[in-house]
Amino acid sequence: MHQRALTLLLIPALLVPVGPASAADASPLGWTNRLVITYATSLRGDLPAGVQAVRADGRRVVVDLGRRATRADLLRFRDPSIIAIEPDRRMQVATTPDDPSFTSQWDMSDAGAGAADYSVRAPAAWEITTGSSELVIAVLDTGITSHSEFSGRTVAGYDFISDSLIANDGNERDSNPSDPGDWITSGEASGGYFYGCAVDDSSWHGTHVAGTIGATGDNASGIAGLNWTSKIQPIRVLGKCGGYDSDIADAIRWAAGGTVSGVPANATPARIISLSLGGYGSCSSGMQSAINDARSRGALVVIAAGNENSNASSFSPGNCPGVITVAATGRNGKRAYYSNYGSTVEIAAPGGNMASDSGIYSTMNSGSQGPSTQSYTSYQGTSMAAPHVAGVLSLLLSVDPLLDESAVLALLASTSTPFAADVNANSCSTAGTCGPGIINAAALIAAAAPVQAAQTIDFPVQADRAFNAGAFDPGATASSGLPVTYSVSGNSVSGRATCTTNGILVTPKNGGICVITANQTGSVSYLPAASVSRSVTVTQSIMPSASVDPILSAAPVIGTPVTLTAGTWGGVPVPVVGSQWFQCSKSSRATTSTRVPSGCTAILDATEDTYTPVVADGGKYLRVGETATNSAGTATRYSATSQRVAPLAAPPFNLVAPSVPASLRARSYATASQGTFGGSEPIAYTYSWYACLGAVSSSPTLVGGCTIIGGATALRYRVSSDLLGKFLLLRVTAVNAYGNVTIYSASSGAVR
Repeated sequence: MHQRALTLLLIPALLVPVGPASAADASPLGWTNRLVITYATSLRGDLPAGVQAVRADGRRVVVDLGRRATRADLLRFRDPSIIAIEPDRRMQVATTPDDPSFTSQWDMSDAGAGAADYSVRAPAAWEITTGSSELVIAVLDTGITSHSEFSGRTVAGYDFISDSLIANDGNERDSNPSDPGDWITSGEASGGYFYGCAVDDSSWHGTHVAGTIGATGDNASGIAGLNWTSKIQPIRVLGKCGGYDSDIADAIRWAAGGTVSGVPANATPARIISLSLGGYGSCSSGMQSAINDARSRGALVVIAAGNENSNASSFSPGNCPGVITVAATGRNGKRAYYSNYGSTVEIAAPGGNMASDSGIYSTMNSGSQGPSTQSYTSYQGTSMAAPHVAGVLSLLLSVDPLLDESAVLALLASTSTPFAADVNANSCSTAGTCGPGIINAAALIAAAAPVQAAQTIDFPVQADRAFNAGAFDPGATASSGLPVTYSVSGNSVSGRATCTTNGILVTPKNGGICVITANQTGSVSYLPAASVSRSVTVTQSIMPSASVDPILSAAPVIGTPVTLTAGTWGGVPVPVVGSQWFQCSKSSRATTSTRVPSGCTAILDATEDTYTPVVADGGKYLRVGETATNSAGTATRYSATSQRVAPLAAPPFNLVAPSVPASLRARSYATASQGTFGGSEPIAYTYSWYACLGAVSSSPTLVGGCTIIGGATALRYRVSSDLLGKFLLLRVTAVNAYGNVTIYSASSGAVR
């Protein structure tokens, strides 16, 4: 006999009449560093230490605390003439995502709907944060199906269902948390294992819940979830007809990073654990132990209150101590007719009341049994309310990850939107039935946002610009490093705008004075900067022209860098000048032309201010062309050609030693070879013959036993008869402008 499974908290649409709505709004201190003080008279006492007056208008004074204001600051002012102290709240343009179905998500933002706003008021919170990539939100449900709204946003989860029939995926616990479907047929419900279970198509319940928490917003597709950045961890605990208490307890423990026997460790523990499930009964010891373990690891456990229109204290796990239990409200701010209530409820959130509103629109799958294509649909239930709280709390911890559970609960209580007045029994407007109010993301995130630091804008003085010179970056920077945007003003003589801007670049349009203003609106960490303006004179552009030609004055030598003396160019706007070196076959003077001079070839990649001639340039001429370009056009000037490129500046060096014939006869002519030498030309050579007592090898130095033969100074020498039996050799000396070298040949054989 198996345990009774926990059931999904999903209520079908029922037509139930509702009464008229009324609205009341919270008045939190908000996110501000200023207070407005009203005095009974214009005679005022001293302000507390550290408080600065920003401006005074009769009996009203605006003061700056130098940090974010708290309610305790209201008690610092002891002047008896004060009759009112109010926060000088900062108002901002709220982010409206471009998701096409966002207009169907009244639960995210009901601003401008013509009635009181009982949504979670997400857009103003998104101005501060859309989530942290370091934070993980675990969704303990039926698993999720493939959907583009979760692309790149999930981390590895787990399937904790230990009963293969309930799991409906052919096995028990495994590492695949995808949802195979939880449909129940009439045959299954009428007898056998699923006897008595509700007949229905697959709910894709976990996919719907995950969409409210984390569907990617502002991506021009589908809907916007509450958190667009943090990671979603799908954990499967519910299948056909529900799931077991013990499986859910193990999943809670594992989601927070605890150890579960037989299950691999969770590499990405969650800070938020969302459970849209429950069943009648008290909190079991195993469930409470798992919740306590998760809380000890810093996780917040968010659970639906239940859909029985009863006291939530009778339904687990929402009645377990230490969890955040969520009741459901409709668009009118009243408790949804199905929602459980009572003192165990910590907070309420939109769950939909399809008797009077459209329910909660979120991600879905079109399959009736197994998964098919992605889709969207509306559900209602505390199952839909709980993920609103999980999603908002994930934004809160993204702003301040160090907040503990008690601080979170205190912030929920102080920032929630009061319920609409309702005279019906068990309404949320009765104290202690649905928590302090409806979760308010805007007020909650603002209350936790850090104190803003001051920032300034550095805006350099602007050079004149030509009106057809193209867009430019004015170059302003904020000390915070945040991006600066621009606005412009100023008309030309003709009455037309002198310049325009897209907020990032400025484009001159007509002659005149253009005033550019740099702005930085601030962020969660920085106050808005004081705007800074600069004037730019916009003029007619003038074609580039050179008043001084580029010059190559040095005599170029292979291997020695040659430096260009750049020309002098005029034009409006100031032209951009580029250089190109040329190798030329003939000498010629400077010219103006867009065509390459005759006999000149561009040298590949030679476009800098210096160029080092190579061997291929030897004996040729160098030339540089400068091309100046601005919005009015392009002009080119070529330098006069250089002197002829000289060979490499190197002293002589011997490559092949000189040589003399091996066999010599007296009274016969001996013709020697001078060998081969390198070095810069021209090279001059001198020769001397020597007679030696024995055979010697070639050497740079003369060995002993050898004497010079007088008058023998040419390569050809007639051997005299007195040299019989001697050994002859030749000395060659090579000389150029950079040095000299001497080498001795090897000797001949003995003269015969």
